[in-house]
Amino acid sequence: MECSFCDSKEVVLSAGYRYCSKCLWRFDETIINSWIAMHFPLTLYRIVQLCRDLFGSEHYKLSDFHKLYQYADRGPWLEKQRRFQIPQEQYLVAAFKQFLIKKHTPTAEKLDLC
Repeated sequence: MECSFCDSKEVVLSAGYRYCSKCLWRFDETIINSWIAMHFPLTLYRIVQLCRDLFGSEHYKLSDFHKLYQYADRGPWLEKQRRFQIPQEQYLVAAFKQFLIKKHTPTAEKLDLC
């Protein structure tokens, strides 16, 4: 099996597509963008611009959530459930909101976040 987007043979199956670790961002970006779009009335173009600034890179993925710790707390790690107390979507929304307030104040004001 090859990656659906490149020639890599080291792939995982995710949502019906074969991804290598380098191309996994395609799937993760879609999830991240949709979570933000459900909570903030922004265009996809603006969401992508802001996420690139938020994550500090052109492509971003769920494994980059450590870059958001400066904006919001994930809560404690729950060993029995093998997850953080705050679910991923809820955490992303909280971090994104704080990022807008701190770094993109005019946008935050337009969205009545301040």
